[in-house]
Amino acid sequence: MDYQRQIDILHPEKNCFPVTLIGCGGIGSLTALALSKLGCPKITLFDPDIVEEINIPNQVFRLSDIGEAKVFACKSVIAEFSECEVVAIPSAFDQNHSVSGIVISAVDTMQSRLIIWEKLRY
Repeated sequence: MDYQRQIDILHPEKNCFPVTLIGCGGIGSLTALALSKLGCPKITLFDPDIVEEINIPNQVFRLSDIGEAKVFACKSVIAEFSECEVVAIPSAFDQNHSVSGIVISAVDTMQSRLIIWEKLRY
């Protein structure tokens, strides 16, 4: 893919950091797609939810994704637009998961944010 129009924002060949995105809803699904189109080489997605009709207007999902796990639907959308490697984990992030690199919290509850903070703050 030709990334020359955004090379000064994110250089795909120099970006060696893995990205973990926790939450694939209104913020997470759009962020995942944007990062993949910028040339991010690998994204790991966490989300236990499935795509519902209410998600279609403000998230990256298609009507055909209704009933599918959000992480798998998001992975499928990303595959249509980029060569980014996506690891889809259809569960909530918890203390047992390990991450490295850049972590983006895109969850919608304070309880979920607290779990992420407790795991990653040090």
